[in-house]
Amino acid sequence: MSAVTAEQKAAVQRILRCAPLEYYSILGVSKTSSESEIKKAYRKLSLLVHPDKNKHEQAEEAFKMVAEAYGVLGDQEQRAKFDNPEPEPTGRDG
Repeated sequence: MSAVTAEQKAAVQRILRCAPLEYYSILGVSKTSSESEIKKAYRKLSLLVHPDKNKHEQAEEAFKMVAEAYGVLGDQEQRAKFDNPEPEPTGRDG
């Protein structure tokens, strides 16, 4: 089993400090990032934290968070819904 590099460890720890739905923070991009910037960030992070490449005990959890974030932000329609969520119904009868 190969050792975990400082970069791999730091990436896992940074991702796990993010809340599960902080997709932009997880990928390390801004809300104004282009599709190609998001894809590039995803590819870099997925290689860095992939459990086959990174033997950190929490790499799999970090990888799942990266994949989920990209699943939403990498799809234009889902990203638009994420950025502009529908308001929750109040449940009040008028």
